[in-house]
Amino acid sequence: IISGQRIVLRGKITDAETGQPVDNAIVTAVGNTVISGYSDVDGTYRLTMQNAGPNIKIAVNAINYKLFE
Repeated sequence: IISGQRIVLRGKITDAETGQPVDNAIVTAVGNTVISGYSDVDGTYRLTMQNAGPNIKIAVNAINYKLFE
């Protein structure tokens, strides 16, 4: 990732046992900047980061689930 570059992170949050989508999960991406958003009813999310840096960590938190990093 080039410094100052805009990147888009997108994915789908699903239950590991059932495969069902998890809505309203909080998705947080941490790099040089921090951004958060929520998964929609289909479990999908999209985060846009500017100047993210070379290393990005993503954490997902949802009610009735353990924090996933």
